[in-house]
Amino acid sequence: MSLRTGLGGQEAARPSSTAAPIRERHVNRQSLPSASIDSGEEVFTLEVPAVNETAVLVEVPHAGLAVPDAVRPQVAVTREVVLRDSDIYVDKLYARSADLGASYLAAKVSRYVVDLNRAPDDVDPQTVPDHPDPRGVQPRGVVWRVTTDGRPALR
Repeated sequence: MSLRTGLGGQEAARPSSTAAPIRERHVNRQSLPSASIDSGEEVFTLEVPAVNETAVLVEVPHAGLAVPDAVRPQVAVTREVVLRDSDIYVDKLYARSADLGASYLAAKVSRYVVDLNRAPDDVDPQTVPDHPDPRGVQPRGVVWRVTTDGRPALR
């Protein structure tokens, strides 16, 4: 089947009805990396090339799966939700970036703990009521208060 684009009668292919939904992940759950992190451990990995450094930074802010014990009681999402809303294995794809001259920054913790791809003021007053200058009322900023399917992310 096809889907009319409205651009001069051109048509674009539509995925077949047997195609998997976009958010569905086909991941071998047995091989997932450990999702634990010790108190005081860094929430990201930073590798800077020893030689041949370039001005390139490879950033992987949503590969982390860990929910530290210190914040676990406040996080209401299940392991399946953490997996669904992460960029599984993207950190593995780019792990050798430093060998090629690029600096490499990858999250270890889930975006449900801290979304490292956000500005410091990207918070909403419902999540951080005492923030001196919140950017707006978006439910997904530095701290997510709702999941991608609209359910509460925090207790």
